[in-house]
Amino acid sequence: MAAKFLINHGVLLMGNVDYHYKLIDPRKENNVSGGGRFYVDRKTNTIYFFGKSEEFGRTTQANIDAAIKSNEVERMNIVFSYEDSLEKLLPEICNK
Repeated sequence: MAAKFLINHGVLLMGNVDYHYKLIDPRKENNVSGGGRFYVDRKTNTIYFFGKSEEFGRTTQANIDAAIKSNEVERMNIVFSYEDSLEKLLPEICNK
């Protein structure tokens, strides 16, 4: 399992899942505008959004910004990156 996110109908969905599609209800109409992975740094109160969903593709900074307004993560520092891996985004954390 991995920390993954999707934006569905403009709402940020986050969870620890094997596949992005497990974040949505397949019985309902879905309008996914991409996804990826996330990492939460509790020391700095920062959440990092990066990578892409293999099923739904990559999202954009604008989609993240809009979705955050409807979620509790608005109280956190937000970092969005087009990097595909946490190792490239935060090498100092991954190389400890």
